[in-house]
Parts: sequence; structure tokens; C-alpha cells
Amino acid sequence: MKKLFNIIAFFCIYINVAFANPPTFTVGTDPIIDITGTGTGLSLGDDNMSGMKPLGFDFEFYGQTFDEVNISMNGFFTFQSNFSVPRSRNYLSETLPATSFNYSVFPLWTDLINRSGTQNPYIQTFGNTSDTDQYFVIGWYNAKEYSNQLQNTFEAILYEGTNEIEFRYDKIQIKTHDITIGIQGNNEAVTYLRYED
Repeated sequence: MKKLFNIIAFFCIYINVAFANPPTFTVGTDPIIDITGTGTGLSLGDDNMSGMKPLGFDFEFYGQTFDEVNISMNGFFTFQSNFSVPRSRNYLSETLPATSFNYSVFPLWTDLINRSGTQNPYIQTFGNTSDTDQYFVIGWYNAKEYSNQLQNTFEAILYEGTNEIEFRYDKIQIKTHDITIGIQGNNEAVTYLRYED
């Protein structure tokens, strides 16, 4: 797992040097916030999407402004209100850019499922609406890899004003599925990491 994080850090540094102001993600070093006790659990079923959920503020991504996201049980979310892909494309992560996944963010795109009473993913907006420094957290906590009991905990955080995207990881235990980490605009991916089992 340490090797995976080193590769992610390298991609982030490279992209920041190579391009002027593209959207990028960073891998945070702070601990998981853990909003299971304060946030809203979406309790998504296998391979399901949440439908559009409000951020509480405007967020700029690849030159477009969004205020809602559509979240997948499988470790990604999209800003597209009309997002629709077959079920097999929801859980089988792909290389980026992936057709039909425009304006999407992938903290850990893989095959995940809720078990043992978990209500993943969870969402929560922090800060006052009158301020310009709110942030929106999407968290997957002890989400199981499909077909086994291995647990995975990670978060994506969107920051108002700076339009930064931060990924935080606690434990990642993917054994039998591929993983994609990154972001995608309009059929373009600035940076991503692909791990094939």
C-alpha cells in the first residue's frame, strides 16, 4: 500500500508542474474525519447510485460549476445529473478517460458492498453557508470488497473557494478487483492511477 501512495504522490507533483491550473487531487496526510456519527448514511445497495445530492456550495471542476454530486457505492462520484452506465461498468473499474464517466472523481473505484449494518457512503457539509470555506465530505467506512469481508475506509473532500479535491485513506484491502484512482473531465483525464489485480 505504501508503494501505491508513493505513486499517487508522484502523479500529483508531476501534474502540478506540467499544467497551469487543471483540477487535481491530493492525498491528504491528516486522519480520516469519520462522519459515520454525524453525517447522512446513503445506505446504497450493490452497484447503486445515490441520485443528486447537494454540496451546499458551488464547486468548479474542469471549467464547469456544480452544486450537486451523484455518488456510487463503488468508490466514485460524478457531477453529471444524467449519469447512466450499465451495472457492469459501475463496478468494473476502467482506465481513464472512460466513456460516459465525464466530470467524475474516483477516490477508489472498485467493487464495494455494504455488509453488517454499514450505511455507506456517508455525506456531510461542514461550515456556515454565509462563509466561503465550506467543505463536503463523502466517506466509505468499512466498506467490504465484493465477494469477501475485507474492509476499506477512505474519504473524498471537496473544498469551497479553492476547488481542491482531497482523498484520505485509512485502510485499503482490495484483493480480487482492479482499482482506479483519479479524476476525469470532458473525456479527458489529467491524472489517474490504475492498479490491476
